Amino acid sequence: MGTKGNRLVLMIAFLWVMATIPSSAQQWNQSSFVPLNPYREHAAYAGFDQSIAIHLHLRNQWVNLPGSPRFFYAGMHLPIYLFNLGVGFDLQTASDGVLQYRSIRASGARVFRAAGGSLSLGARLGFLQMGIDGNAIRTPGGDYENGTIDHNDPILNTGKYTGNGFQWEASLFFRHPLFQTGISVLDVPSHPIELDLTRFGLKTQLMGFFQYPISLSQNVHFQPSVVVRSDLRKIQSEIHALLRINGNIFGGVMIRGNSSPTWDALGFCVGHKINRRYSVFYQYDAGISSLQRSHEGSHELMLRINFYNLPATGQPPKIIFNPRFLE
Repeated sequence: MGTKGNRLVLMIAFLWVMATIPSSAQQWNQSSFVPLNPYREHAAYAGFDQSIAIHLHLRNQWVNLPGSPRFFYAGMHLPIYLFNLGVGFDLQTASDGVLQYRSIRASGARVFRAAGGSLSLGARLGFLQMGIDGNAIRTPGGDYENGTIDHNDPILNTGKYTGNGFQWEASLFFRHPLFQTGISVLDVPSHPIELDLTRFGLKTQLMGFFQYPISLSQNVHFQPSVVVRSDLRKIQSEIHALLRINGNIFGGVMIRGNSSPTWDALGFCVGHKINRRYSVFYQYDAGISSLQRSHEGSHELMLRINFYNLPATGQPPKIIFNPRFLE
């Protein structure tokens, strides 16, 4: 077996070890496009796309469930090579049952040369507004007949009310000519947002990412990745396998979980790079857990736009460029 074959075997083994950790149901507005847009979860990735990169996501999850989670995300980041910096910001609106979220975040990252690659240290600060539609809540002891809404609960009110708070993140991202990896810590320490008489806790979260691109031929590139999420009590893992053909056709699969008790979804991704500037991707996640009939079907669509004219930002250092990655 040649060097390329040995690397493939080692990579598969590594991904399996990383993913064979007890999984849990989601506890955040997750995206299945982390390998295609690491910046959403890792502020330190800002600028690594070698362009002004804009990502627009739309996700509708578990479409057969009333009040199922959904979100819209818009983010932009770019490098400032003159100062070895990456900067960016993003906006997101999301709903999950009776809860609504709106956030705006800004980030900055400093890039260093280290261990034959590029090491980026990043931070992100955001403003979060949460809302509850009290009229949509239903309690076991409530009265909801003839247009009456009475929860019979001293804490839960009717009507819509909101609360505001802040989010923060510390992030590290490393790109080597052979692989790239990142880790982020969000909301340390955990803190609450006050919504009328209700308190909603923002838990500390850890996000991990690892990708090892492999060139199968001049025109075919294989990009396996692993994504890990944790709230310090439970862990959720994903394994992604993406093929890029002729630089503009994408197809792949994703599995969330690692064994029959924890398998949650099997995802299928297709994409097309329309031209140097525009790329579009679609992912369908099919439920494979015992609850699949209830939460079957999640759809996610992403448009990626890259502007390669970067005036007054300096010249890109060769150290963070590798055609195997998805710039």
